[in-house]
Amino acid sequence: GVNYLFARDQVSTTEGRKLAPFVQTVGGAATPLPSSFVDAPSALFGGFVQETFGFGDRLFLTLAGRMDASSRFPKDTRTNFYPKAGLSYVLSKEAFWGSLKNILPTFKLRGSWGQSGNLTGFGVYDRFARFSTSSFNGQTAINASSAITDPSVKVERNEELELGTDFALLNDFVNVSFSWYKQTATDLLLNVATAGSQGGTSIKTNVGSLENRGYELTLGINPIKTKDLTWNIFGTYSHNDNKVTSLPYGLTSIANPTGAPVFVIEGAPVGVFYGSFFARDANGNWLLRGIKVNGVVNQLPQVERGKAAEQNAKTPLEYTTYRDANGQIVVTGSGSTILRKILGNPNPRNIWSAGTSLNFKKLTISVLLDAVSGMEIWNADKRTRNNVGIGYEAERELRGDVPRGYVPAIAGIEEFRVDDGSFVKLREVSLSYDFGSIAKGISNVQLLLTGRNLISWDNYFGYDPETSAGGQSSVLRGVDFGNAPIPRTYQVTLKATF
Repeated sequence: GVNYLFARDQVSTTEGRKLAPFVQTVGGAATPLPSSFVDAPSALFGGFVQETFGFGDRLFLTLAGRMDASSRFPKDTRTNFYPKAGLSYVLSKEAFWGSLKNILPTFKLRGSWGQSGNLTGFGVYDRFARFSTSSFNGQTAINASSAITDPSVKVERNEELELGTDFALLNDFVNVSFSWYKQTATDLLLNVATAGSQGGTSIKTNVGSLENRGYELTLGINPIKTKDLTWNIFGTYSHNDNKVTSLPYGLTSIANPTGAPVFVIEGAPVGVFYGSFFARDANGNWLLRGIKVNGVVNQLPQVERGKAAEQNAKTPLEYTTYRDANGQIVVTGSGSTILRKILGNPNPRNIWSAGTSLNFKKLTISVLLDAVSGMEIWNADKRTRNNVGIGYEAERELRGDVPRGYVPAIAGIEEFRVDDGSFVKLREVSLSYDFGSIAKGISNVQLLLTGRNLISWDNYFGYDPETSAGGQSSVLRGVDFGNAPIPRTYQVTLKATF
């Protein structure tokens, strides 16, 4: 088969600020902003072939290949071939399984391997040098973009190996599925921050590779299965370890509009928060320093420092603190510099999901819980709220619970903005009733009541830990920068067949 997708986004924007009362037109704004127009066409073309061979209704082999091309990439690199293969063996169909059928009525082994490409991880015009216009001394000026282009950029390629098994226990009373996987991504497409001396402040190009390893477990239990009553319980658990395996550029800062210290570091998970942190004593408590505020010396937290020469000799995952004879930080002289370390990982290591469904005649009740652990959030709003006097720490300082100058002391330390992103959510509760046929010509009438995102149990200091200012980006994750939280919704649905 073949498939072709063409999309074209056209956006025209006109902005103005400082409108007078009752004025509702952009032309009436005291501060008009430059208008913009975006015309972004793109096309994807793919051709594929797939065949599955079955042997004795127990051994199955699938072979496939796909050729894809994206207009977002240069002609020399846009077309790529991606193979895949899968093999499964249903052992419970064999004669030797015999007596095991009472315990394991179904047992299957499976494995698959395949490659794919990230065809949409690159902007329509990211490979072109772009220009914008502005007014300069009454004339129209043409300005070059601060983003450097890479004319030979390639498609990000992913490869995955998966091994697993599916089986049922005790006459399908319990169903289990287990998978182990290893996924590698090469030629990563990253928006890398660059020195201005290179002609721009960022470049989107292929840098390095990463690896994901993990496993997934799915469990289903059917405690009751009768004519009038059915009860199902299910749960899933997945664990993932993410690591950057190679990075030719070395320590790489990811350019982003949120100001979050997002970095790609070899040997660490992708997109970690790497920044300054609180100085601590031997017991792990904040190391305080006497600082004069309004004529009063207050003991305030401070940022950790080390010797610049030693830090430069270390890898990004190591650091050495710098103390004087009294155990206090050396702030100036002797090459003292602010240290940085990995503050958090926005990639969840553990994901749980559990639910149940109870059906009694025409009534069905369903409940679903989701949980995530092993991840952190960069809470950019946390500093903003405290700096303008409406945050929790600002309230503490105004009440006198902490000394004056406390908020300015912690605001500049990036560790302060990293929060635990773990949560458990009551994702969905639904209640439905099937009325059947209620009149001639009207059948299958069903009333459904649904609530989503009803409760979140978490320790996050923002609105919602399930957030990301980077949208669908695989690198810029877990950043809260003025994001609207996922809403709590209630829905009433009436379905009928005429």
